[in-house]
Amino acid sequence: GHVGGRLDPPHVAWIVGALENLACYLDWGGLMHGAIGPASVFVSPKAHSVALLGGWWYAVSLGSALRALPERTLRIVPPAVAAGRAAANAIDLELIRLTAREALGDPGGSRLLRDPTVPAAFSRWLMDPPRAGAFDDYRSWEEARAASFGARRFIELPIDPDAIYRPI
Repeated sequence: GHVGGRLDPPHVAWIVGALENLACYLDWGGLMHGAIGPASVFVSPKAHSVALLGGWWYAVSLGSALRALPERTLRIVPPAVAAGRAAANAIDLELIRLTAREALGDPGGSRLLRDPTVPAAFSRWLMDPPRAGAFDDYRSWEEARAASFGARRFIELPIDPDAIYRPI
């Protein structure tokens, strides 16, 4: 994987916070993105920003019929949502958790709870199901973030382009 296949937990937490904020905006706008992940999320350490640039062709209105979803999303869609075949913000919230686990180098989460470098509250939040709505989920994230890392503070993410972009 890129950058050694793993980012440090504080950097992943920053990305999660930004994605949770975006999930609230999507929820407020009545949309489900459906493809949040490494292929659609752009992280700029230099600009200290996280943007959802790709996957918008999967976006649909909340409650509407699911037309198509990428294979990665289909693997984690909550069974209750899949049974109803309707767009729900639970899909985006699950994708945020999957994206964070991938960034930590443990997509399935089997090692997270035993990894001493990942705070327990952060691990539990990543493994727990999302809350009923994006705003409640964001509140639960803020509680887990504070319990894991304390007060907010800037931590530089030193990324060398050569660590990300390499010849194929």
